[in-house]
Amino acid sequence: MVSIGHVEKVLAYCNANGESQTLKHFNISKESLERYQRRKRFWDTKQPKVLLIDIETTPMQVHTWGTWKQRIGHEQIINDWFMLSYAVKWLFDSTVSSGVLTPEEVLAKDDKRISKELWRWFEQADVLIGHNILNFDLPKAQTRFLIHKLNPPSPFQVIDTYLIAKKNFR
Repeated sequence: MVSIGHVEKVLAYCNANGESQTLKHFNISKESLERYQRRKRFWDTKQPKVLLIDIETTPMQVHTWGTWKQRIGHEQIINDWFMLSYAVKWLFDSTVSSGVLTPEEVLAKDDKRISKELWRWFEQADVLIGHNILNFDLPKAQTRFLIHKLNPPSPFQVIDTYLIAKKNFR
C-alpha cells in the first residue's frame, strides 16, 4: 500500500511539473497517477465517487436447432455480441454522459473506442450502481476491456438495484 506521504509528494510534483514529467520522474503509469488522485480526493473529502451505469449490447447471432433449453457451442456462433452504447452519471450530478457507436463502428463490430471511454469512467469510480449490473453490465464491460487489452480498472464496490428489488419485493 502506498503511503499518504508518497501520494502527496507525487501529486505536488504533478501540480508543479505536469503529468508527463511526473510519469517519467516517478516511473509510474498514467493509471497509477489517476489512482493517486482518486485516493487523495477520498482522503480529503471522505466521500466516495458513485457512478450510475447502464450499457447496451447487440445480441449474438447463432445457428440453433431449437428455441428452448439449447446449449450453444462456439462453432454455432455466426456473430458474437459487442457493446453498442453506455450511459453514466455521477450520483447527485445532473449531467448524463454517454458513448454510442458510429454506424461505421457498428458495421465493423468495433466497440474499442467506447470500451476505452467506459473504462475511464470505471477507473474514477469508488462505487458502481446499476440494475442487474452484477449479472450483465459488469461482466460484459469487463469482457470488452479484456478483449481490447485494457488493464482491470481500480477496485470498486458494486450496488445492484435488481438484487435489492428482488430481495425486498415480489
